Amino acid sequence: MVSPGSGYRDGILPGLIGYLLTGWNGQNRLSGALMLGTPWV
Repeated sequence: MVSPGSGYRDGILPGLIGYLLTGWNGQNRLSGALMLGTPWV
């Protein structure tokens, strides 16, 4: 399990926003997340 650290919480919201903004496509989600500066790998 991922511990709810500040980095995790800061990454979840922009990541979710990027996910919704770019649609359900994984590649689009990744692009949106990177555009928002989300540290998702």
